Amino acid sequence: MAKLLDVVELRVASGRWPAGTVATVIDELPDGVLVEVADENGRSLDTFEVPREAVRVLPAPEQTKLSV
Repeated sequence: MAKLLDVVELRVASGRWPAGTVATVIDELPDGVLVEVADENGRSLDTFEVPREAVRVLPAPEQTKLSV
């Protein structure tokens, strides 16, 4: 279940974005989530609402702890 700030992949096309597009959840709504698609520099390209079942949460990358 997608939640705020999850990185997700669209399971189906939505507007001009094909299935497989990666986006970030920026708000949780009663009937879905609001997602943002950004470019490689982090600039927002589009925001739109999709049903929760239309996205798949991507696994978070492994984080390495630095010793201090």
